[in-house]
Amino acid sequence: MFRLGMTLKIHPFFDLADISNVCSNILTTENLIVVPSTKIHHKSEIEVIDIILFILGLVINLFAYSSIDSLAVAVVFLFSGIALLLVPRFGGEYERIIFIRTFMVGWVMSGVAAVYANYFGDIGQLYSDASGFYMMASGQGSGLTIDELKALSEGSLAVVLWRAVYDVFFSLGFARERFVGIMVNVTIVAFTGVISIKMARQVYGNDPYRFQRLTLLFSGCGLFWLFAAVHLRDSLVLFTVTALLYFWISFLSNPIIDLRFLRIAVFSIIGSVFLSYLRVEFTFVPFALAVAGCLSLLVSRNSDSNNWLIILFLMLFIALSFNAEILIDIIARGSGNYTELSLDTSSSQSLGMALVVNQPLPVRLVVGSLYLVFFPIPFWSGFQLESVYSLFKSFNVLFFYALFPLFALSISDLWYEKSLRMANFLFFLFVSIGFIFAIALTSLETRHLGTFLVPIFLLALMPDLRDEIVQYRYKNFLLYMLSAVGIVHVVWLFIKL
Repeated sequence: MFRLGMTLKIHPFFDLADISNVCSNILTTENLIVVPSTKIHHKSEIEVIDIILFILGLVINLFAYSSIDSLAVAVVFLFSGIALLLVPRFGGEYERIIFIRTFMVGWVMSGVAAVYANYFGDIGQLYSDASGFYMMASGQGSGLTIDELKALSEGSLAVVLWRAVYDVFFSLGFARERFVGIMVNVTIVAFTGVISIKMARQVYGNDPYRFQRLTLLFSGCGLFWLFAAVHLRDSLVLFTVTALLYFWISFLSNPIIDLRFLRIAVFSIIGSVFLSYLRVEFTFVPFALAVAGCLSLLVSRNSDSNNWLIILFLMLFIALSFNAEILIDIIARGSGNYTELSLDTSSSQSLGMALVVNQPLPVRLVVGSLYLVFFPIPFWSGFQLESVYSLFKSFNVLFFYALFPLFALSISDLWYEKSLRMANFLFFLFVSIGFIFAIALTSLETRHLGTFLVPIFLLALMPDLRDEIVQYRYKNFLLYMLSAVGIVHVVWLFIKL
């Protein structure tokens, strides 16, 4: 936990011997100042675990496709990404580390998903959105403009991107197999990790400990496995939202109206257009980020109630008010559509329908938020051979069990430590809580929450688990949460018996 005016000691992360004497971070009353130590041992960018993951992914993909073409495509994307990150403006040591690790995990999971599709007849990949996107990108959508594609299906921007890549590899002699589009997804998720490292550096300074923890979070998240390994548009939605977050964090680090502020305005408009071609209900996301950014400035510990901030906030509020009918319509349609889907796929007397979907909005807001975090119940329901979608979600909820005590610990620190209420941290908090509530009121789809996990990750980096007191608090949070989850599972088993 941070303490104002104190120097924080840095201890090795999980006893990694190749890191010693890293940065000492000092919080002043104005900004987070990073004072580097005199000696830092650089981490190897490709570790043994990365090589193991690459070989494992190769074996699984060869088994799934009975072809070495998937390896060739993966190598092209991997080395193209590394080459781009060798350019100082785009990459750095830890940017390349998170890119390689996330890519390797995505490569393995793409093989797992391919086995489910090619050997187990995965309905989620062969007969749903993923199948439709693959068919449109690999041939059926040839010659259609992005607007013509949008009229046929949401996600037309992703279809256009996939189609272009399919065409390039086809011209090189590759068949239009599913793995081409999936490697696009793997690469996009990996580059999202790169943007996240850059945000972490702006907020926490040059802190290898937190960079490694962020890499662990990115590579261990089951929803990101899903975004990377299945032919869905979510990887591009995740990347777009994270890029918008980056522009806001760059501005909030030093909130002065300059070219960075103009950049936010321009890319918010572009992002809104992009999202309208990816997932129409997310079109309002840039405006929601603007409201969160202004609120974080107004209530941060350095707020001096500058008139321009208040005026800016009012202008944004008025702009959103003019679009209130559209926003309400999006929420209503999203809630109605997913309620209908729940009715189609679940019994009207099911526990989920009774406790969440059929409840009044205030109850649904609270219970639905918990449902998003702890779904599925029981956690082992996805451990089967029918759908990789369910498999990844079951692994993801185990990941969430470890993640959300960190998130709760961060919220607790922000509540009790006024010195931590900087605009950056508050922005992460408002975005995280705001979109958890928004999704709870509309789709109740855990996959949609995955799009907004990066601010949750970055806020969860705040607790310093090298401190014994922080470790103790984390263990207590984890114990309480697991006890509650255990009780819910026991109740579920009792009801099912």
